[in-house]
Amino acid sequence: NPEKQYLATYGTQLKALSSTAIDFEDLETMINRNVRCNNSILLFNVGHEIQVSLSRGQNMINKYLLNLFSEQEGRAVLVAGSTDHVALQHVGGAMSSGMFAHWLGQALAGEADLNKDRVVTAAEMFGFVTEKVREESKGQQIPRYRLASRVAEHPILGEVEDE
Repeated sequence: NPEKQYLATYGTQLKALSSTAIDFEDLETMINRNVRCNNSILLFNVGHEIQVSLSRGQNMINKYLLNLFSEQEGRAVLVAGSTDHVALQHVGGAMSSGMFAHWLGQALAGEADLNKDRVVTAAEMFGFVTEKVREESKGQQIPRYRLASRVAEHPILGEVEDE
């Protein structure tokens, strides 16, 4: 359906979008129906390069995902990049991963505890991931987020070990 927008997942086939991709309306319904807590964080590692022939202009996926839950007070959203940013690979280490996934993992391992209180809050995690990806990519990929004020200081990870 040319009127619908889809989130292409791994294995999405252009000729079978309705059965191999997720329609944004369905995504919103699915999350609203299945995430039943007052505060939630949604992480989207999107923005991977696609063939130009498949693209219909500007990649609006990250912008759409940021706005998807903007009216809901307890929802926070972190996306891998800005509109039209391509997700880049992390350089270093034995395993290959995207920058966003790498720095998200580091944040959840305790590196985002910027004030050293042994607790990682949503605000610390979002800020850490955004800054580290921006630095490593030299500004070519900048994660974006919407962080509801009532979610910002909630702990994501507690009792982080001192280094």
